[in-house]
Amino acid sequence: MKIKGLVLAAAVVLATNAVLLALVARNRTGEPEATIELTERELRLTPGDTDNTGVSLTLVWDSPFGFGVPQPLRFPWFDRAKLESFGFDCRVPLTDSSAKRHYETQAMLTRPAFAVLEYGGEAWQKMLEQEIEQAERLRQKPDTLRAETPEALKARTDDAVARRSRLAVVDAGPDAAALRRRYPDRTRFIVTQALVALVYVPKSSEPGGQEPRLTGTVVNILPDMIYVPRELRTPGDVLSTRPAPNEQPGSLLKHDPRYRVTLAYGKRLEPRVVKVQAGL
Repeated sequence: MKIKGLVLAAAVVLATNAVLLALVARNRTGEPEATIELTERELRLTPGDTDNTGVSLTLVWDSPFGFGVPQPLRFPWFDRAKLESFGFDCRVPLTDSSAKRHYETQAMLTRPAFAVLEYGGEAWQKMLEQEIEQAERLRQKPDTLRAETPEALKARTDDAVARRSRLAVVDAGPDAAALRRRYPDRTRFIVTQALVALVYVPKSSEPGGQEPRLTGTVVNILPDMIYVPRELRTPGDVLSTRPAPNEQPGSLLKHDPRYRVTLAYGKRLEPRVVKVQAGL
């Protein structure tokens, strides 16, 4: 019985590996769904993962510049109609007494989706402008602890432009093919898997403030960790350098980007590294 059990366990492992290899092969067949070159701003070395055989890179997207843009402004295109396309129940009027409980319950759930990431386009520029405007409003309030001098604000803005991710989520939907038709440039737009959620924004407590509203958010991009195989590495290359302990993916780089990475997204919308180069 013990031998039969071992044979069965080995067969399960072999079958699982065969399925995984088949999925990988299918992902790489034909022309890539998208091919895009990113920098260290968007693909950070995963802390603690560097070794002598391969490393993982963490995809950094839509990272805040640190100026505090409110959540409802992050994805202005994520309206009620789009929430309903993912199956969220938005039938309860926001003026109803049960609305707060109804929508806050749904806000605890995530749903699978497809998202569109744009590299260095209008969405990224607008996000930067919004956050600078937010910082300027804070600066003009002398009673706030977050106020900054114009010089400090400019320095932080310059750092943000040079060293933060330029990937911004510009759309999401339940149909990947429909999104690709809407965003046909495969060198600028990535269509990939994601998780989305509903956000309920309560009525503002300030006089004349905003009424309650609904918006959506992209919780995560999947996958967000990408393996760099050994054959694309060279001894002593920049990917061999371990990140500083306090340099987490998503934080501001402590230096200018040191490398470029070309990603190819396959038929299953899974990325693989096809080229690594030093410098910008």
